[in-house]
Amino acid sequence: MFLPVLLLPLAPTPAPPPPNPEDVVAGWTGLAVVLVLILLGAALCYLLLRQLRRVNSMNLPSKHDPEPPADDPESIQDSQPKS
Repeated sequence: MFLPVLLLPLAPTPAPPPPNPEDVVAGWTGLAVVLVLILLGAALCYLLLRQLRRVNSMNLPSKHDPEPPADDPESIQDSQPKS
């Protein structure tokens, strides 16, 4: 009894006719969208590279840091007591 109602969405429907080739034209809106997407991609790449440089520079020793890095062999020898 309910089977025909459940199968109704699966029934084939006639396809709408395709648009005329004269009606389909490339517009300025599509060009603007593509250009905006290109600019956004370039901005994201620039910001990503800037952030990666900032993170990389955090791991390097500072020019103004008076203490030598901990993995420097001279600083390890100086900190050990001499006998």
